[in-house]
Amino acid sequence: MSLFGLENKPDIQAAIYGEMHPTQAKIESGIAKTGEAGKNAGGVFSQSQVHSLRILRHVIADISRLVSILDPVHLKDTQAMSDLISLFCAFDIEMRNGGLSEECLNNRAGAQQKWEFSEEEKKINHSNGSDKETTLEKPKLVSINEKYSSVDMKNPLLKDELLNQFFVEGRYDQKTLKSCLGNSVFFATAEQLPPWKIIINFDKFDDETVQSAVERMNSDLEDFKITNPGEIIHTFMLKIMMAKNAISKNSIATEVQNAKQYIDDLLNQDLLWLATTIYSERYEFDTSYGGYGYWTDKQNDEFKQIMEHLEQARGKALENTFPKETERLLALMHKDSEAFMDEVSQTYNGNGKYAGTAILSSIAPKTFVKAWLSAPKENWSDIQVALKNRYQSANFENLKSEQNWVIEVGKVFQQNVSKAKGFSALRIRRAYEFGVKPIIDAIEDAKRTASGQQ
Repeated sequence: MSLFGLENKPDIQAAIYGEMHPTQAKIESGIAKTGEAGKNAGGVFSQSQVHSLRILRHVIADISRLVSILDPVHLKDTQAMSDLISLFCAFDIEMRNGGLSEECLNNRAGAQQKWEFSEEEKKINHSNGSDKETTLEKPKLVSINEKYSSVDMKNPLLKDELLNQFFVEGRYDQKTLKSCLGNSVFFATAEQLPPWKIIINFDKFDDETVQSAVERMNSDLEDFKITNPGEIIHTFMLKIMMAKNAISKNSIATEVQNAKQYIDDLLNQDLLWLATTIYSERYEFDTSYGGYGYWTDKQNDEFKQIMEHLEQARGKALENTFPKETERLLALMHKDSEAFMDEVSQTYNGNGKYAGTAILSSIAPKTFVKAWLSAPKENWSDIQVALKNRYQSANFENLKSEQNWVIEVGKVFQQNVSKAKGFSALRIRRAYEFGVKPIIDAIEDAKRTASGQQ
């Protein structure tokens, strides 16, 4: 048989079915189940420009392994199989050949859209006579994808998490794969898909299905069911797309105002997702969500307005939690100083929940110092280390808004030193000199450096 649509030469067959894969019939049977999709994958391998029979042999075995955990309903859908096998094949080849790394499997749609934004900005700068260059390096995934005329490597049919399971962990979990495919436009019913996903894929559905999704989306907005930031952005960028193309009667300005009002209403009802306190998640919704880039471009003013409004509102939602959270943190200084350290700074356990969030400045300096000095003496060292780690150079800029607060904390400490006597005075002075003063010195040094550069 001619596997993969590749020429059936003896040396290729020997390479594929050598000692590594003695069960030729089993592998042939697995590939055969994919029908024409298996042959399409041969074209993907040719487009890869990889001339390694060893890699080819592994890819064929991997496809057979993938097919073994698919259900008959999946195998019957020829378009789904074509997209699935081609996508899987391209990633398998590139991961095995070293063209892509684990990092490239994360936020594929976002990486693509960031690059497109960068290229658009470059064109605009050039047309305006500006020589300003964007500093974004072209993502490997974007460069690699240019080789493949038949594959869109940001295709959300296989989620980033599933690609990591396949090509990093080496796991082929049937339950995860079925869930991923079941949520795709190929196998989910229209009612099972969120409205935005149907509308953004309008060219894959009939008008009646798309219109039904529009109506469902409007109903969800009226009931404030859309609370995920990524879904909010998708929803309103699609509504703006409909306004621009005269599909809806609303103007673009009206849809922008509706978006802002919707976000404000969510905030007022405590339904809005809080701004994340985890640094690595701060740009989670910037350019894409759910495997799809937003229907926009970087220069789109409406997109900028909605994004900025959403970010500010989520920040406000987070700040609304500070009163209760600061009470909890103050209690931890007394009850569990190690837990306090883990929450507000970077430790061997990783970045704490509030390590990069300016929450401490919402505590009155006198209240903070009082909590410190009244905590068990054995806890003082942990509190001291927590502040030192919190304001280390790598995190210094993120917490710039807390600098004046630290200075005020230092003043309160000095006031307490002057009031205390004996060992108590010595203990407080040492806590100030080793726990607070070095931070204040670093703040003053940074100010002097900045002043000298002006």
